[in-house]
Amino acid sequence: MHLSNLSPVRVLGALLGVVLALAATVAQANDLIVCKKSSSTAPVPAGTSFSFTLDGTTTFSLTVDGTCMQFANVGVGDHIITEAANSGTVVSAITVTPGDRLGGSDLASRTVTAEAVDDPTPTTVTFVNAANAVPSCVFVCPPVDLAGRSLIVYSNSNSQLFCRYQTVPNDFFCKYFIDTGLLKQDHDDGFCPPVAIPTCNP
Repeated sequence: MHLSNLSPVRVLGALLGVVLALAATVAQANDLIVCKKSSSTAPVPAGTSFSFTLDGTTTFSLTVDGTCMQFANVGVGDHIITEAANSGTVVSAITVTPGDRLGGSDLASRTVTAEAVDDPTPTTVTFVNAANAVPSCVFVCPPVDLAGRSLIVYSNSNSQLFCRYQTVPNDFFCKYFIDTGLLKQDHDDGFCPPVAIPTCNP
């Protein structure tokens, strides 16, 4: 039957049926998207690669500020995504959008549970990583030497740490390497501690 022979009502009805069928197909996408970002306060270099598992079986990789991974028609329900440990970084945040699809997250174990639903809007999970702070350490003189003599005076230069424990009747002192804290010179009758005291700031 030619379309011109159909009444306008029947034509509109047919078109509406096609539109609803297409909408239903789109609405059943249940897609899941996983992205990788860097912390702005302790940035991880762009392009750094991270490994993940989806539901304990599917493995994939993402790079910082790279292309997100999309899992089309992943299946309605909760899905668990875990990031493998990466030396020098920690997971500082995990976000799920829309927010009501977050089932739970654990930064320490780098794991999130996110729900995929029959909706045109996909569930987007974003892992944010921060660089671990490198401790900054300096060495200071031991407060007493191995003979129990208290520190009298100290000084340091670009290469060594100088620690004096007695001036009279003998001049007893110890010298340490400034970068390692190891003993450089024992002028304390053998009573220099073998290493200076490290003090570190995270």
